[in-house]
Amino acid sequence: MLISRAATRSSRATTVFLAILMVSIFPTVEFAVNALKSILPFSGPKRIFHNHSLSSSTEKNNNETSRLFQNQTTKRLPLYSFSEARKIARGHGFDSRQEFLEYDCPGAYQLPKNADEVWPQEWTSWEDFLGVPITDYIEAREIAQTHVGRNSEYGAINEAEYQSSLQRIQDNDISNIASRLPYKPNLKYKNKGWVSWKDFLG
Repeated sequence: MLISRAATRSSRATTVFLAILMVSIFPTVEFAVNALKSILPFSGPKRIFHNHSLSSSTEKNNNETSRLFQNQTTKRLPLYSFSEARKIARGHGFDSRQEFLEYDCPGAYQLPKNADEVWPQEWTSWEDFLGVPITDYIEAREIAQTHVGRNSEYGAINEAEYQSSLQRIQDNDISNIASRLPYKPNLKYKNKGWVSWKDFLG
């Protein structure tokens, strides 16, 4: 009886320690569980210690580990802040939410597919998170004149000044809606309302 209790306590302690370790290392619960199963006796021949089955003890440990994984996962903080995640997402150049959802990026740069639920307080839209260029010319022109053009703090009045100012915004203030303006609006909005740089920048 003493041997059985000691073995059970030792097994549970080992399971808890390894569970916490695996959760901190692997990106998903499935990865962690598979890794843990490979090193713990979740299945195999029964060994009896004074009428106590090792498989019974293992089954309890398995259930305990599953509950622990669930608790650790729900409490786990996102790997990146919203600003960091948005910058990484924009760096991939996604054109739509669907494209983002279908893209699998391995390793440390993997972003949550439910980003809108992970960062609800900072969230505004998928277009903002992914940096999808503004498609409507009238909207883009209004934003350009307000945030980049002649009467803005950047005071851009031509193509070179616009591109320089836009680069500074994208590098330092991607929360600014102007960061979603295209680098070459004269090409982006060709045959969609484009007139001239003077018209676009005010």
